[in-house]
Amino acid sequence: MKRFNFKNSVIALAIGLVVASCGGRGGNQQSGTTTPETAKVEAKATDYANQETYTELTAGDWQKVIKANYDFDLTVPSGWSFKEGKKTNVNPAYDVDFNFTADDFKAALGEVHQYLFDLTAKISSADGNFHMKSYYTPDNPAVKGDKIAGLTKNSFTDKLQPDLWHFNTPKGAVQISLANSESNKFVRVSLVFLGKIE
Repeated sequence: MKRFNFKNSVIALAIGLVVASCGGRGGNQQSGTTTPETAKVEAKATDYANQETYTELTAGDWQKVIKANYDFDLTVPSGWSFKEGKKTNVNPAYDVDFNFTADDFKAALGEVHQYLFDLTAKISSADGNFHMKSYYTPDNPAVKGDKIAGLTKNSFTDKLQPDLWHFNTPKGAVQISLANSESNKFVRVSLVFLGKIE
């Protein structure tokens, strides 16, 4: 006759309880379900118009973020690819960096500069791209300056100008500026929302 081993039975029972509580059949939550807490986190992650300052952008969301905050579609020409980006201020303001791999960086920089200038000029064809006469202060509203007919080449630096301009979107005016690093082969596009400017 077999003797009953109380110690082994207790250990087996304890292991069974641990397995059940860690997702076994005895658990009351199935894997893959969303709790109210995780739903809030997921909603915040995709609320592109209300990101925290210094939120990092990804290759999968940077265009959605630009669309949500500035109400236009930012694209780059062939040969350029997203490197990194982040929200830099509450305006909202964002920096988006792009890499370029071809040998002739200066030529590519000129092409992307012209491409972005033409892209923003078409968003509000009546306004086009423009300078600002004055920015908003607590005492005075922002005042739109002259329309920029086109890019010009600086005879000293051999670069296109301006590298900072403004344009109107359905949501409001946006300031865009370009910076670059030839040694690192990237260009930074900075966008700042200015609000409604007539």
